[in-house]
Amino acid sequence: MILIKKLWETFHGNPLLAPPASVFPRLLLLRFSSFLDFWSQKSIFSRVTLSSSATAAASSDAVMPDGDCVATWNVPLHAKVHRIEFEHGTTTGKRVIRVDGKEILRRDWMFKLVGKEPFKLGDMKCNINVEALGTFAYEYSLDVNGKTFNKFKEEQNKKLHSWETTIAGNDWRVVLDKETMEIWANGCNINTAGEFVDNGTVTHFELGKTPCRIEARSSGNKKTGVIHTLFINGTQIPSMAELAAVASS
Repeated sequence: MILIKKLWETFHGNPLLAPPASVFPRLLLLRFSSFLDFWSQKSIFSRVTLSSSATAAASSDAVMPDGDCVATWNVPLHAKVHRIEFEHGTTTGKRVIRVDGKEILRRDWMFKLVGKEPFKLGDMKCNINVEALGTFAYEYSLDVNGKTFNKFKEEQNKKLHSWETTIAGNDWRVVLDKETMEIWANGCNINTAGEFVDNGTVTHFELGKTPCRIEARSSGNKKTGVIHTLFINGTQIPSMAELAAVASS
């Protein structure tokens, strides 16, 4: 700006030395471009700070983001566990949302760096919230159906019991909705037949042509409640919760 002022003082009032009218706008543009180049270098530090903050805000099981991705969430639903990725550009305000690797929203330029970004996950209304923590740091949080991600996940874990297995080369995700007692296989609500047995119930169904059953029996413990066990061709299949407990121990 000092250079521009001196040029103006030198050229002003001297028609022989005065430059074309386009010179000063060009100088201003060059000055602004230099600022953007400097800021883009600083954004490298900004992204590192963002990634750290986003991981803390996302959840304990969130995957460490890389590149321009600043936050990820794994959202459990009947059909599958959906992976949500969020990109946020601190220079341009860019926002990108991907669900299971598929881009569902892109804004390449936004003047406002903070605020909410709404989107839908199936029938559920979601919001990604962007909040400033400081000059170069932002916090990201996810709301699902008006609930925080952690609250929603906690309720889903209580409501849904899930198993994953492979039968004849085909991958299956089986989900029992403990509130409705419906069974979902790879996102489809399947037909079942239930019967009462001693100390519980048994629900029969098929995956393809493979016979399966889910046994629900009392644990005898109020805190534990009813225990649900999946059998495929007579073989017990460990639940996702059981596998997670083993992995964390």
